[in-house]
Amino acid sequence: MRTDPRRRQLEIARDDLRRRLSRLAVHVDAGGGSGDFIDSAHAMEQEDTATRGVEIVARELAQVERALQRCDEGEWGWCIDCRRPIAPARLRALPEAIRCLVCQRLAESGVEIH
Repeated sequence: MRTDPRRRQLEIARDDLRRRLSRLAVHVDAGGGSGDFIDSAHAMEQEDTATRGVEIVARELAQVERALQRCDEGEWGWCIDCRRPIAPARLRALPEAIRCLVCQRLAESGVEIH
């Protein structure tokens, strides 16, 4: 069985995000409670940064997993608003994209698309 190269691209992105999430989670869990005030403040700042990173990567991972689901359903690569194909260059740069560039800009500007 041959894997669709587009699906493979999403799987690679998913695997990379999972690895990043794992590494970030280690930093969050490694927060220290020993040392002086300066060390504690620095550790808290690093933990906050790692926690924000976890949130961002987890959100990206969820998007890629939804894209894989859309791929399984034959919907990946098609704009959810206008139902036209999403440009291949956009999908290479952002494989989890659900809208073509025109519809994405409209959505970001608050314009309702039918």
